[in-house]
Amino acid sequence: MSIMGAAWNLRPAIQPLSCTLPMYYHPTDTGMQIKVARHLGALKKAVRTLEEYYRSLESKVHLAVASSQAQLFPHPTSFSPLEGGRDREDFKYTDQPFQDKLLFFGTLSDLHPVCIKFVRRYSKDAHLECTSLGYAPTLRGFEKIPGGWFMVVMDRLPSEYVWLHSCIPTLPLVENIREVLTKLHQKGYVHGDFRDTNIMVCESDQTKFMFIDFDWAGKIGEVRYPMHVHRGRNLWRPEGVIDEELIKADHDVDMLSNIAARTTVGLTIPSDVGTVGTDHRLRAS
Repeated sequence: MSIMGAAWNLRPAIQPLSCTLPMYYHPTDTGMQIKVARHLGALKKAVRTLEEYYRSLESKVHLAVASSQAQLFPHPTSFSPLEGGRDREDFKYTDQPFQDKLLFFGTLSDLHPVCIKFVRRYSKDAHLECTSLGYAPTLRGFEKIPGGWFMVVMDRLPSEYVWLHSCIPTLPLVENIREVLTKLHQKGYVHGDFRDTNIMVCESDQTKFMFIDFDWAGKIGEVRYPMHVHRGRNLWRPEGVIDEELIKADHDVDMLSNIAARTTVGLTIPSDVGTVGTDHRLRAS
Protein backbone atom coordinates (compact mmCIF):
# COMPACT_ATOMS: atom_id res chain seq x y z
CA MET A 1 0.00 0.00 0.00
CA SER A 2 1.13 3.52 -0.72
CA ILE A 3 -0.58 6.85 -0.14
CA MET A 4 -0.80 9.35 -2.99
CA GLY A 5 -2.12 12.88 -3.18
CA ALA A 6 -3.70 14.48 -6.24
CA ALA A 7 -4.88 17.99 -7.05
CA TRP A 8 -6.97 18.84 -10.10
CA ASN A 9 -6.26 22.29 -11.48
CA LEU A 10 -5.59 23.19 -15.12
CA ARG A 11 -3.95 19.79 -15.23
CA PRO A 12 -3.69 17.04 -12.61
CA ALA A 13 -0.73 17.00 -10.25
CA ILE A 14 0.01 13.76 -8.42
CA GLN A 15 2.61 13.21 -5.71
CA PRO A 16 3.49 10.18 -3.56
CA LEU A 17 2.95 11.01 0.10
CA SER A 18 4.40 7.83 1.57
CA CYS A 19 6.77 5.02 0.78
CA THR A 20 5.28 1.70 -0.32
CA LEU A 21 4.20 -0.23 2.76
CA PRO A 22 4.38 -4.06 2.53
CA MET A 23 1.09 -5.31 3.99
CA TYR A 24 2.30 -8.93 3.92
CA TYR A 25 4.55 -8.41 6.96
CA HIS A 26 4.95 -11.24 9.46
CA PRO A 27 2.64 -11.11 12.51
CA THR A 28 5.68 -10.82 14.78
CA ASP A 29 7.05 -7.80 12.86
CA THR A 30 5.84 -5.18 15.32
CA GLY A 31 8.10 -2.54 13.79
CA MET A 32 6.28 -2.71 10.46
CA GLN A 33 2.90 -2.81 12.22
CA ILE A 34 3.76 0.43 14.01
CA LYS A 35 4.94 2.03 10.75
CA VAL A 36 1.67 1.15 8.99
CA ALA A 37 -0.38 2.40 11.94
CA ARG A 38 1.52 5.70 11.98
CA HIS A 39 1.02 6.20 8.25
CA LEU A 40 -2.69 5.56 8.54
CA GLY A 41 -2.91 7.84 11.58
CA ALA A 42 -1.12 10.62 9.70
CA LEU A 43 -3.44 10.15 6.72
CA LYS A 44 -6.47 10.43 8.99
CA LYS A 45 -5.18 13.69 10.48
CA ALA A 46 -4.35 15.06 7.04
CA VAL A 47 -7.83 14.32 5.68
CA ARG A 48 -9.47 16.03 8.65
CA THR A 49 -7.20 19.06 8.31
CA LEU A 50 -7.97 19.34 4.60
CA GLU A 51 -11.68 19.03 5.30
CA GLU A 52 -11.52 21.93 7.76
CA TYR A 53 -9.49 23.99 5.30
CA TYR A 54 -11.93 23.53 2.42
CA ARG A 55 -14.91 24.29 4.65
CA SER A 56 -13.25 27.57 5.62
CA LEU A 57 -12.86 28.43 1.94
CA GLU A 58 -16.60 28.09 1.37
CA SER A 59 -17.26 30.89 3.85
CA LYS A 60 -15.08 33.32 1.90
CA VAL A 61 -17.08 35.17 -0.71
CA HIS A 62 -14.17 36.82 -2.50
CA LEU A 63 -11.43 34.38 -3.39
CA ALA A 64 -8.27 35.45 -5.14
CA VAL A 65 -8.21 33.57 -8.43
CA ALA A 66 -4.78 33.31 -10.03
CA SER A 67 -4.47 33.49 -13.79
CA SER A 68 -4.50 30.21 -15.66
CA GLN A 69 -0.89 30.80 -16.70
CA ALA A 70 0.28 31.38 -13.14
CA GLN A 71 -1.27 28.11 -12.00
CA LEU A 72 1.12 26.17 -14.24
CA PHE A 73 4.27 27.55 -12.60
CA PRO A 74 5.99 26.65 -9.28
CA HIS A 75 4.89 28.48 -6.14
CA PRO A 76 8.16 30.35 -5.28
CA THR A 77 8.03 33.88 -6.70
CA SER A 78 10.87 35.52 -4.76
CA PHE A 79 14.41 34.83 -3.61
CA SER A 80 17.10 36.24 -1.35
CA PRO A 81 19.63 38.09 -3.55
CA LEU A 82 23.21 36.91 -3.21
CA GLU A 83 24.29 40.53 -3.35
CA GLY A 84 23.01 42.96 -0.73
CA GLY A 85 20.29 45.50 -1.24
CA ARG A 86 16.96 44.02 -0.29
CA ASP A 87 15.82 41.04 1.76
CA ARG A 88 13.72 39.49 -1.01
CA GLU A 89 13.63 39.98 -4.77
CA ASP A 90 10.34 39.28 -6.56
CA PHE A 91 10.14 37.71 -9.99
CA LYS A 92 7.43 36.65 -12.41
CA TYR A 93 7.40 33.51 -14.53
CA THR A 94 6.87 34.05 -18.26
CA ASP A 95 7.60 30.74 -19.96
CA GLN A 96 8.57 27.09 -19.54
CA PRO A 97 10.63 26.19 -22.63
CA PHE A 98 10.57 22.45 -21.92
CA GLN A 99 7.50 20.77 -20.44
CA ASP A 100 9.60 17.95 -18.99
CA LYS A 101 12.28 20.18 -17.45
CA LEU A 102 12.03 22.24 -14.27
CA LEU A 103 13.50 25.26 -16.04
CA PHE A 104 11.61 28.53 -16.44
CA PHE A 105 12.11 31.97 -17.90
CA GLY A 106 10.96 35.04 -16.02
CA THR A 107 11.53 38.69 -15.24
CA LEU A 108 12.45 40.63 -12.13
CA SER A 109 10.38 43.56 -10.90
CA ASP A 110 12.42 45.85 -13.19
CA LEU A 111 11.70 43.49 -16.15
CA HIS A 112 15.30 42.20 -16.20
CA PRO A 113 15.18 38.72 -17.84
CA VAL A 114 16.17 35.79 -15.64
CA CYS A 115 16.20 32.03 -15.70
CA ILE A 116 14.85 29.98 -12.80
CA LYS A 117 15.66 26.30 -12.44
CA PHE A 118 14.87 23.74 -9.76
CA VAL A 119 17.44 21.02 -9.14
CA ARG A 120 18.37 18.35 -6.61
CA ARG A 121 22.05 19.30 -6.65
CA TYR A 122 24.01 22.31 -7.88
CA SER A 123 27.40 23.86 -7.19
CA LYS A 124 26.86 27.50 -6.35
CA ASP A 125 30.59 27.94 -5.71
CA ALA A 126 31.66 26.58 -9.10
CA HIS A 127 29.09 28.79 -10.82
CA LEU A 128 30.33 31.84 -8.93
CA GLU A 129 33.94 31.04 -9.84
CA CYS A 130 33.05 30.96 -13.54
CA THR A 131 31.03 34.15 -13.14
CA SER A 132 34.04 35.87 -11.54
CA LEU A 133 36.08 34.82 -14.59
CA GLY A 134 33.38 36.30 -16.82
CA TYR A 135 32.28 32.99 -18.35
CA ALA A 136 28.97 32.14 -16.68
CA PRO A 137 25.63 33.97 -16.34
CA THR A 138 25.37 36.14 -13.24
CA LEU A 139 24.00 34.07 -10.37
CA ARG A 140 21.41 36.18 -8.57
CA GLY A 141 19.86 33.75 -6.12
CA PHE A 142 20.45 30.29 -4.70
CA GLU A 143 18.39 28.81 -1.91
CA LYS A 144 17.16 25.53 -0.54
CA ILE A 145 13.42 24.95 -0.68
CA PRO A 146 11.29 22.19 0.89
CA GLY A 147 11.46 18.67 -0.48
CA GLY A 148 15.23 18.52 -0.96
CA TRP A 149 15.24 20.95 -3.90
CA PHE A 150 17.34 24.00 -4.73
CA MET A 151 16.07 27.06 -6.59
CA VAL A 152 18.69 28.70 -8.81
CA VAL A 153 18.05 32.17 -10.24
CA MET A 154 20.45 33.60 -12.82
CA ASP A 155 20.56 36.09 -15.67
CA ARG A 156 19.06 34.94 -18.93
CA LEU A 157 21.55 34.92 -21.78
CA PRO A 158 20.80 37.05 -24.86
CA SER A 159 19.28 35.31 -27.88
CA GLU A 160 22.56 35.58 -29.82
CA TYR A 161 24.05 32.87 -27.60
CA VAL A 162 23.61 29.39 -29.08
CA TRP A 163 24.66 25.89 -28.08
CA LEU A 164 28.19 25.01 -29.10
CA HIS A 165 26.86 21.85 -30.71
CA SER A 166 24.91 23.91 -33.25
CA CYS A 167 28.10 25.30 -34.81
CA ILE A 168 31.55 24.10 -35.81
CA PRO A 169 33.99 25.28 -33.13
CA THR A 170 37.12 27.10 -34.29
CA LEU A 171 40.53 26.20 -32.91
CA PRO A 172 40.95 29.63 -31.22
CA LEU A 173 37.55 29.17 -29.54
CA VAL A 174 38.48 25.72 -28.26
CA GLU A 175 41.79 27.02 -26.90
CA ASN A 176 40.02 29.89 -25.13
CA ILE A 177 37.58 27.45 -23.58
CA ARG A 178 40.46 25.22 -22.52
CA GLU A 179 42.18 28.18 -20.85
CA VAL A 180 39.09 29.08 -18.82
CA LEU A 181 38.47 25.43 -17.92
CA THR A 182 42.05 25.18 -16.67
CA LYS A 183 41.50 28.24 -14.47
CA LEU A 184 38.38 26.61 -13.02
CA HIS A 185 40.38 23.48 -12.21
CA GLN A 186 43.14 25.57 -10.64
CA LYS A 187 40.51 27.10 -8.37
CA GLY A 188 39.76 23.55 -7.23
CA TYR A 189 36.50 22.87 -9.09
CA VAL A 190 35.32 20.51 -11.82
CA HIS A 191 32.33 21.04 -14.10
CA GLY A 192 31.46 17.35 -14.37
CA ASP A 193 29.21 17.50 -17.43
CA PHE A 194 31.32 19.38 -19.96
CA ARG A 195 29.23 18.74 -23.07
CA ASP A 196 28.75 21.02 -26.06
CA THR A 197 25.18 21.56 -24.86
CA ASN A 198 26.55 23.14 -21.69
CA ILE A 199 28.71 25.68 -23.49
CA MET A 200 27.05 28.71 -25.08
CA VAL A 201 28.74 30.68 -27.86
CA CYS A 202 27.92 34.13 -29.19
CA GLU A 203 26.99 33.84 -32.87
CA SER A 204 28.26 37.29 -33.79
CA ASP A 205 31.52 36.99 -31.83
CA GLN A 206 32.87 33.52 -31.13
CA THR A 207 35.40 34.89 -28.68
CA LYS A 208 32.46 35.19 -26.26
CA PHE A 209 31.17 32.05 -24.58
CA MET A 210 29.54 30.95 -21.33
CA PHE A 211 29.60 27.78 -19.23
CA ILE A 212 26.19 26.67 -17.96
CA ASP A 213 24.55 23.82 -16.05
CA PHE A 214 26.61 23.35 -12.88
CA ASP A 215 24.37 20.55 -11.55
CA TRP A 216 27.25 18.05 -11.37
CA ALA A 217 30.00 20.55 -10.56
CA GLY A 218 31.85 20.70 -7.28
CA LYS A 219 35.18 20.51 -5.50
CA ILE A 220 37.88 18.27 -6.94
CA GLY A 221 38.31 15.16 -4.81
CA GLU A 222 34.87 15.50 -3.23
CA VAL A 223 32.10 15.64 -5.81
CA ARG A 224 30.89 12.41 -7.40
CA TYR A 225 28.79 11.51 -10.41
CA PRO A 226 25.07 11.00 -9.76
CA MET A 227 23.23 7.77 -10.40
CA HIS A 228 22.17 6.91 -13.96
CA VAL A 229 24.90 8.81 -15.82
CA HIS A 230 23.54 9.01 -19.34
CA ARG A 231 25.40 7.69 -22.34
CA GLY A 232 23.99 7.68 -25.85
CA ARG A 233 24.89 7.09 -29.47
CA ASN A 234 25.82 10.75 -29.84
CA LEU A 235 27.04 11.28 -26.29
CA TRP A 236 30.60 10.18 -25.61
CA ARG A 237 31.99 10.13 -22.10
CA PRO A 238 35.53 9.24 -20.93
CA GLU A 239 36.48 6.02 -19.17
CA GLY A 240 35.88 6.32 -15.44
CA VAL A 241 32.67 8.34 -15.78
CA ILE A 242 30.60 5.92 -13.73
CA ASP A 243 27.76 6.34 -11.26
CA GLU A 244 28.95 7.46 -7.82
CA GLU A 245 32.63 7.66 -8.88
CA LEU A 246 34.73 10.78 -8.25
CA ILE A 247 34.52 13.46 -10.93
CA LYS A 248 38.02 14.24 -12.13
CA ALA A 249 39.43 17.28 -13.90
CA ASP A 250 40.79 14.96 -16.60
CA HIS A 251 37.21 14.02 -17.46
CA ASP A 252 36.40 17.66 -18.25
CA VAL A 253 39.55 17.93 -20.37
CA ASP A 254 38.77 14.73 -22.26
CA MET A 255 35.22 15.94 -22.97
CA LEU A 256 36.63 19.18 -24.37
CA SER A 257 39.12 17.25 -26.51
CA ASN A 258 36.22 15.27 -27.95
CA ILE A 259 34.51 18.56 -28.85
CA ALA A 260 37.76 19.87 -30.35
CA ALA A 261 37.93 16.88 -32.68
CA ARG A 262 35.04 18.42 -34.63
CA THR A 263 37.28 21.28 -35.72
CA THR A 264 39.34 18.85 -37.78
CA VAL A 265 36.50 16.86 -39.34
CA GLY A 266 34.29 19.90 -39.99
CA LEU A 267 31.13 18.19 -38.81
CA THR A 268 28.55 19.19 -36.25
CA ILE A 269 27.69 16.12 -34.18
CA PRO A 270 25.34 17.26 -31.45
CA SER A 271 25.44 15.46 -28.15
CA ASP A 272 22.21 14.69 -26.36
CA VAL A 273 20.58 17.94 -25.24
CA GLY A 274 20.69 18.54 -21.51
CA THR A 275 18.40 20.57 -19.30
CA VAL A 276 18.65 23.88 -21.07
CA GLY A 277 17.84 25.61 -24.31
CA THR A 278 15.15 26.44 -26.80
CA ASP A 279 15.60 24.96 -30.27
CA HIS A 280 19.20 25.89 -31.20
CA ARG A 281 19.11 29.10 -29.22
CA LEU A 282 19.41 29.35 -25.47
CA ARG A 283 18.82 32.42 -23.43
CA ALA A 284 19.36 30.80 -20.03
CA SER A 285 21.20 27.97 -18.37
